[in-house]
Amino acid sequence: MPSAECYLCARRPAPHPRSQVPETFTAHAFARSQESDSLCERCAWVLKLRCWYQKTDGNWSILFARAFSWLWVNSQLVVPTIGPELSIAGKRGGTFPVVSNLATRSDIRGWLLEPPTPPFEMVVAQSGQKHTLPFAVTGWDREYFALLFEMDTVWIRKTQLRGLLEIYESLLDLGFSKTEIDTGEYRGERLAKSLTPWWPLEEKIVPYRGSRLLELVSFVAGRSITKDTTNA
Repeated sequence: MPSAECYLCARRPAPHPRSQVPETFTAHAFARSQESDSLCERCAWVLKLRCWYQKTDGNWSILFARAFSWLWVNSQLVVPTIGPELSIAGKRGGTFPVVSNLATRSDIRGWLLEPPTPPFEMVVAQSGQKHTLPFAVTGWDREYFALLFEMDTVWIRKTQLRGLLEIYESLLDLGFSKTEIDTGEYRGERLAKSLTPWWPLEEKIVPYRGSRLLELVSFVAGRSITKDTTNA
């Protein structure tokens, strides 16, 4: 008899066979119920989910769910929006749901600073190449909560994150790049222009360098003039 627990997320009920996990799936080491022969409804759904997506130029492409960042609140999907299934005229591929409202880095920044009312799940895709949703963690507190960043659980203390983000974005506003801030390898000509304001900020960044928390901050940070989703 198949286990009542989901092989990937360990939730119940799990009415689908584990055989629905595709052969290309590589994250078996992260499965939370290794002995289970079953999948829950959500995991079975997301493993096979691919969607039509309309780009800003009007063209359509197919996106796989592993590319999405996710926000679920009280077990309900909030971001992205998965619409009805369509076949796109002139496009080969098949009939798939339409996805819209994909999370931008600015959106994720907003989730971190003002989380929704618990319980919620935040899943931030970094590479867009891995199935992350099955390994989501539940946040139960708006001031101190966990989220999944790629395949890593990162604990967020909101006051700490806000302060670190302000420091990081102040360095961006001084003209430094994300690569410089992340590595500590600053270009001399930029330092010469901003040495006095740079040093107190750099001192506060140093203890976090190399941590997944700082990598998450780097992922969502933007210059104050634009606060867009582009990497500096």
